[in-house]
Amino acid sequence: MVARVRAMLRVRRIQGQRTALACDDLVLDTSTSRVTARGSTLALRGIEYRLLGFFMSYAGRTFNRN
Repeated sequence: MVARVRAMLRVRRIQGQRTALACDDLVLDTSTSRVTARGSTLALRGIEYRLLGFFMSYAGRTFNRN
């Protein structure tokens, strides 16, 4: 699954995307690689940041292991 997520993230990067993703008080700014929740900056590891971006890009979808 991690390999599939990485591949999808590469495709999204190539296609271009918005500079920020938001869900309620959670904001992921792709131009600065910062994540804020309720105005506070969160420190995320690389894979955490990429997974959050992936899931926020596909909000409302359900994923399985296959």
